[in-house]
Amino acid sequence: MNISFITNYLVIGLGSVGSSTLYHLAKNNKSVMGIDRYDPPHTQGSHGGNSRIYRKSYYEHENYVPLLEKAYNGWDTLEKTTNHQLRFRSGLLYTGQANDEIIMGIKSSSKKHAIELQEVDMPNDFPFFKKEENQEAWFEPDAGYVLPEKTIETYLKLAEDNGARILKSTPVTQIEQTNDGFVYVEIENNQWIKAQKVIVTAGAYIQLLKLPLLELVVTKQSIFWFKAQFSRPEIDLQKYPCWMFSHPKGNGPFYGFPPICTQHSGNELWFKMAHHHPASVPADVLKNPLESQAGLNTDISEYKETILSYFNEVQLTPVYTQHCYYTNSNDGHFIIDFLPDSNRQIVVATGFSGHGFKFVPALGEVLSDMAMGKDKSQDLEFLKIER
Repeated sequence: MNISFITNYLVIGLGSVGSSTLYHLAKNNKSVMGIDRYDPPHTQGSHGGNSRIYRKSYYEHENYVPLLEKAYNGWDTLEKTTNHQLRFRSGLLYTGQANDEIIMGIKSSSKKHAIELQEVDMPNDFPFFKKEENQEAWFEPDAGYVLPEKTIETYLKLAEDNGARILKSTPVTQIEQTNDGFVYVEIENNQWIKAQKVIVTAGAYIQLLKLPLLELVVTKQSIFWFKAQFSRPEIDLQKYPCWMFSHPKGNGPFYGFPPICTQHSGNELWFKMAHHHPASVPADVLKNPLESQAGLNTDISEYKETILSYFNEVQLTPVYTQHCYYTNSNDGHFIIDFLPDSNRQIVVATGFSGHGFKFVPALGEVLSDMAMGKDKSQDLEFLKIER
């Protein structure tokens, strides 16, 4: 075995959660390395697409809210530490029928955790949207969107500034644990990394490591960008919120963001929107890499039949398609735990199922604490492997 690197802590995968974990370990003066098969941030994972929604009225499970409180504090700290704005507090607009899972969930969560949630009148309060007569509309003011690529860049720079070593464009081929008390990770050219603790945050690529007891399905998700033409130029785009609309035909909510300029749009304002549900066909991360392209490469008829009817006084023309991965657990909840039979030397964080980015500051702190023996996993019993 050709040992090329020795470290106390090794983070495998430096995307959203991995970059945060690397930073939290490094700032605790730990000997730490991070490794990624690409050069993060990149377009071959779960974090691409310029924006991610953050919110606190969590319909998926109320037990996420304390972790979100920690994440909100973490976002504040990160922005103050770097003097970079990473979040934009646009608010989040929800619509759906009264008995819809999302509407019932956000009302229950906001009541239990004292989260501000306002019932609103559409289109009077938000003239750029309309809803069906049998639907409710709610607005969460302390929500908005965050910049994923810039967040990852920020965490990686902070980690390096605190002494972390980073290996980019370096795939991991296997993980072995022996009786000598160390974990060995193989990389290219038959080289090995020797570590005391390994934290696996490899996103969709965790399936290549064939770790036991992790039942995951990776799917390729489509993101669409639309050019916006407004019928009334006096509409104040600064008041355009993020939104999440639950349509009876949707099989999961549609969601979107305020119109912004992107690296592809130039000076034009584009809307980004997507459908939050696992794609029907599993993805092979090696045989079918993600791609982005001008125009459309898939059918958007479901959008025309459902969500586009909610827009008011704006004409939307599809102009760009992008993709990302979901790493789906069986129940849609995260998996954060020590790998069984690893003597608590291998920590795994996976199965984020398309709703993990808003938690990134908190997850990095939690995972680093677990690796350092400050086990906070007792606060996350509902996210353990065997639940």
